[in-house]
Amino acid sequence: APLTDEHPLCRFPARYHFLKNNFKIVVPQKLICKTYQTYRQRIQSKKLSIVFSSYYLGSASSVFGHSFLRFSGENENELFDSGVNFAAHPTTENPVLYALYGLIGVFPATYSPMPYYFKVREYNDFEARDLWSYELNLTPTQVSRVLDHLWELGNTHFQYYYFNENCSYHILRA
Repeated sequence: APLTDEHPLCRFPARYHFLKNNFKIVVPQKLICKTYQTYRQRIQSKKLSIVFSSYYLGSASSVFGHSFLRFSGENENELFDSGVNFAAHPTTENPVLYALYGLIGVFPATYSPMPYYFKVREYNDFEARDLWSYELNLTPTQVSRVLDHLWELGNTHFQYYYFNENCSYHILRA
């Protein structure tokens, strides 16, 4: 029987590739990871950039700006690239609790892939924020490994600390 989406090799492709390349592990069965394959087909991964969005005083969570990743493929227009965001999911709109929860790490945060043009619209069109993109000097294989690692982190929740374990911390750590 083929290995399916629930198999650890489908859930952890970055670890699988590391073990396969460094320890010559051979999987005797056919590996069919439909959900992972769909994810990889949706996100072109030839180049990787860190994108920084300037500060926005209209939102307490954006006073210091925001960082996210942009994966570029064969597209001629960068708007068709893919982005991977790391953000907190606030559980309150009370400004006092919002500030307190952000400081003590109450909000859960996750990585989420999305079309790059969503982030451009959010930051440029709705909030009039500047975006700066810095391409990283990585090979396509290294970019692919980052994408695999982000797949592994996809359903993981992290605590979001406003000052030290924020979006920039987690994006750079990935």
